[in-house]
Order: sequence, then structure tokens, then C-alpha cells
Amino acid sequence: MGDGGTGNLWQALRWAVLGILEKGERGWQLEDLHLSAYAMVVQERRALLHGGLREVVTDHPVNKVRPCILASPHDAFLRTPNQAWNDHRRRVNRIRDIVRYFEQAHVSRYKVCSVHKFGVPLFRDEVARHGDMQPKLQECRLQTMSRGREGEMVDKLSVKNACQMLGKLGVNSRLVNEEDFERPFLAQSAKVFVLESQQQVAEKSAIDYIEVAEQRINEETQRAKLYLDPGTERLIQQVVYQDRGEGRLGRRGLFEEPKCGGPHTHFLAERTAAKQFQSV
Repeated sequence: MGDGGTGNLWQALRWAVLGILEKGERGWQLEDLHLSAYAMVVQERRALLHGGLREVVTDHPVNKVRPCILASPHDAFLRTPNQAWNDHRRRVNRIRDIVRYFEQAHVSRYKVCSVHKFGVPLFRDEVARHGDMQPKLQECRLQTMSRGREGEMVDKLSVKNACQMLGKLGVNSRLVNEEDFERPFLAQSAKVFVLESQQQVAEKSAIDYIEVAEQRINEETQRAKLYLDPGTERLIQQVVYQDRGEGRLGRRGLFEEPKCGGPHTHFLAERTAAKQFQSV
């Protein structure tokens, strides 16, 4: 088969891949597409197939997904990237099924990335962490956490999915989650807890303070278990204990002040610590 025949095979594959990326279409017979990709490998047109796939798969998140997310309304901005990420993974997996013979014969031999391996960092770099998208997504996550902490109804499932997405985008590393959510979230939380503590220490007896602090510790623990990464859950527990529990009372020297309930203060602080953070 000449170049024209090979070009026709690639064009058919290209349109199929575009359809999968844009609509998740299933109108093509998977076996026919697999045979087309196989024929290109047999004809030694691996470079065309690999380069073409990479170009098409890259173009979609850059020119379709990213603008769509940026244009989404504020109340959907946390949910939209999660849906886009799930769609991206499913569709890249379908494309991988089409070119599975090519990848078996080409990827290890020529040391190139498989569709799946470059699909994950592609979404990370061109969508989730690209330009204005990264700070906007980070702000949206932090605002949602703040509203939930203040008692507002928030989309907990979207927060949980966002945290899971960041974990997967790290590709066996917590770095993406740490930089894009965990570190700013912990810093934001520490400021909130310190301000709360300063106000309540000035207004309440130690016994009353510890009861309020214990309530906050319970709330943060439950919130963390519902939708945070396990590593973030452990760290937020440490932060809330340090700034609302015994650590805050100890720094302020309140164990020795009469209004703080005398020896009962230390006992209640230890009770709170033992009950809430025995696993920390």
C-alpha cells in the first residue's frame, strides 16, 4: 500500500480519535480501528501514527477543554474540571485500546511515551496547572472549604473529587496536591484557628474555651475524613490541635490564670488531645 493508502488509514484513525475526545463517540467499530492502526505498524508508519496521535490528543485539552472550564460559571467551576478529568481519562483509555498493538511493538522498543502515560501529565500541565487556571482553581477550592467551615452548604463530592484528581495528577507523588491545595489550605486554616483562639481566649473561661475548641476539633476531623487526602487529614488535625487545643493554651500561659479553671484546664486539654488525636 502506498503513501496514499497509509494516509487514508491515518485520516480514518484521526477522525475516530477526534470523535472520541470531543464526544466520547462509540460509532466506530473498535476492531476496524485496531486493524487500521495495526496496518500502519506493519507498513512501518509508526512515526506518523505516534506523532499524529500525540498532536490530536494534545490539541483537545489545550483548545477545547481548557477554554470550556475557564468559561464555566462560578458555581460550577469546582465541578467542571472534575468532570473534564474523568472524561479525559476514559477517552484516553479508549484510544489506548485502539492502538494497543502499536504500543506493544513501538513504545518499549523506541522508548517513547504511551498514550496513557503522556495523557495524565498532559491534562495536568495544559489544564489543571496551566497559566491562570491553576490559581483560579486553587482559590475556588479554598473558598469552598472556607464556606463549609462557616456552616454553609457546599458541594462536598466535588471537593472530594478535586482532591482525588490532584492526587492522580501527581503520578505517584503528592507534590501536585501539596502545592495546589494542601499547603495553602493548611496556612489558611492556621490563620482562622489562631484568630478564633485569640478571640475566645479573651472572652471565655478555660473550661468553656476547651469545650468550643473540642467542637472545632471534631468538626475539622469529620470534614477531613469526608473529602480530604489521608495525608492532608493528618496534617489538618495537627494544625487545629496546635492552634485550638492545648498548644494554644500553653503558649498563652492560661493554665496558671484563675479564670481558666485551675488544674481542671490541663486535665480537659489532655482529655481532648487523647480522645481526638490518639492516632496522630
